[in-house]
Amino acid sequence: MLSAGWSVSLSPPAVGDEIQIKVPTWDATTPEGVCAPIPITTEVRVVGERGIFVTDIENPTTDALTDGEIQAFSDAFDSFIYDADVEYFGPPSDLDENERIVVVLTVEVNKAVGGQIGGATFVLDLLEPSVCSASDYGELYYHGVPDPGNVARTRPRSKADVTDYFLPVISHEFSHILQYSVRLRHGVESSAPLAVWEMEGQASLAIEIVGHRALGRSPGQDYDAAAALSVAGRPWYEGRFLSLAAYYGHDLDGGRHADAPETCTLLFVDPLQDTGCEPSQGYGASWSFFRYVADRYGAAWSGGEAGLMRDWIDRNPTLQGAANVEALLGRPFGELFAEWAAMHYLDARVPDADPDLLMASWNLGDVLPMLGANTTLEPTTRMFADFGASLLVRGGSTAYSLFTDAAARPATAIRFRDGSGGILGDDMRPVLWVVRTH
Repeated sequence: MLSAGWSVSLSPPAVGDEIQIKVPTWDATTPEGVCAPIPITTEVRVVGERGIFVTDIENPTTDALTDGEIQAFSDAFDSFIYDADVEYFGPPSDLDENERIVVVLTVEVNKAVGGQIGGATFVLDLLEPSVCSASDYGELYYHGVPDPGNVARTRPRSKADVTDYFLPVISHEFSHILQYSVRLRHGVESSAPLAVWEMEGQASLAIEIVGHRALGRSPGQDYDAAAALSVAGRPWYEGRFLSLAAYYGHDLDGGRHADAPETCTLLFVDPLQDTGCEPSQGYGASWSFFRYVADRYGAAWSGGEAGLMRDWIDRNPTLQGAANVEALLGRPFGELFAEWAAMHYLDARVPDADPDLLMASWNLGDVLPMLGANTTLEPTTRMFADFGASLLVRGGSTAYSLFTDAAARPATAIRFRDGSGGILGDDMRPVLWVVRTH
């Protein structure tokens, strides 16, 4: 059976049915280009309780995913991924009226963005096709497929590349569908998308939360490296910490980027833009912000930290970024940001530090060093004496200095000036925070 469309599907299809899907053009640089559809024909392989898994009939055939492997993906989605994500981020819409998420396994993902993505969602799938011609007007997730022969002409992709991290990636991307769904329920005119760093921080938190659900763990336990990097834990947690190490300056060759983390940022510079930091750094910084806030405020929140995450999306649907955080928590964003920034150094290094300046879920001082060389935050060491420093600090980041002196510590004053030695203008609002470590 060949379905001409998806928007009027009142019940799920049967295994073996062929479904026409429109894949967006992710490589495009304008919304109009993204909305240029790439039509594909897919075959329904598995119909689960929560997902419909379809494969592109043009996928490479060498080492292709088997029915059993796709069934295992569906079983995991049904048994713990769907429920964990919905608990934390709210229920999905059901525009296509099939009561399921459509998981599209297609080589078009392998071709996109130079082969740099494993899977993706497309927010415009939740808008009418009249708004975007690439919209399937439903809840879809697109994932790459094995391509050892590099049919996509981007890079070879083994079956292990696809299967080893399929569950974490769909956990991440499904949360985006939920974020979009919840906000769009307020209407296009009465809502705005979350800021990119909010979307990606929550989605990275989703991987951790689903990992906890899969392994029978829970937040707030100050887990160490043995838990984070165990065979079972590694697929769920290691990427979070490697991205955080990238925020601290770690590079893929084991070295360290100069001027990090101050040239990296929580605010999520385009990961494909060269900023002097690894592209993954925004994921690590934003994940750690959400984990820190959830640890600090979640226990007392109505509905726990899951209720906090749902309210983050739904309570103030027109707000995003710092304004959204301030409205939700009732605190100036700059203060919370400074406390989060202090946490990165203090956690596990200063045992008697204020608990509000620590991460309750993870022992960062134990986990990060086990990832290899140059993976920890290393402040610039200074003496209690005259010094001058010229620093470029990107918005959403911090330049760290550790002041130490074996002798008596004299009074110390710090003065900020612009690059010409003048008083800072109104467009520059640095925050100086100081924590006594001894």
